[in-house]
Amino acid sequence: MSDFKVSVRSRGESSVQELLSLKQVSFRWPRQSRDLFHIPEFSLKRGERVFLRGPSGSGKSTLLNLIGGVLPPTQGEIEFEGRSYSSLSSSQKDALRSDQMGFVFQMFNLIPFLTVAENISLPCRFSAARLKRATEQRSLGEEVERLLDSLALNEPGIAKRRADELSVGQQQRVACARALIGEPSLVIADEPTSALDSDTKEMFIRLLLSESQRCSAAVLFVSHDPSLASFFSRSLQMGDFQKEVTP
Repeated sequence: MSDFKVSVRSRGESSVQELLSLKQVSFRWPRQSRDLFHIPEFSLKRGERVFLRGPSGSGKSTLLNLIGGVLPPTQGEIEFEGRSYSSLSSSQKDALRSDQMGFVFQMFNLIPFLTVAENISLPCRFSAARLKRATEQRSLGEEVERLLDSLALNEPGIAKRRADELSVGQQQRVACARALIGEPSLVIADEPTSALDSDTKEMFIRLLLSESQRCSAAVLFVSHDPSLASFFSRSLQMGDFQKEVTP
């Protein structure tokens, strides 16, 4: 059994602080006799880039929901920045997720009738901490423009366009900017490149990792495509997590 520990150095630190840890975590859906997965130990460091691969039905999205505090594990302990999920109320987990995590989904989940700028700044409406970090050096509008430029969305007037007027590749980068605004500690990307061709995939991943590195955010990137693993510092497969049947 692998113990899934990773060690990377983030900028300016003499030792790396642990961001996320899972210990003896398993998950089982109701009325099932078999655990979907069992994770003896997994840790993620600040600024780390981890690629997680697995086929459909292997539990990738379920694991992300556990990490995000949306689902509770059947057993085991999950900690984020030293705080155990078992000690947090539902509202505290919601606040932690809003303040410290950014998500990029497979279908992007943009709000079609909002503008690009409104979609990107949306997390700051739900998290005072994200808003404060986003506006430390510039206005919120200026930070939105900075993110658009850093993600190669510098077409004149694009910030005022509706999200449903964009191409798939543009929508994907807007979703990335929304995840990154306010410098979250962790960016979780769940199959975000499945609708893109190979050249666009590579550009998106390079942009995502570059902007994440700028704010020292860790990235947990989930995909079934093994060709993307080379962009990341560590690669895991869902099959590495032992599946068990409890007597």
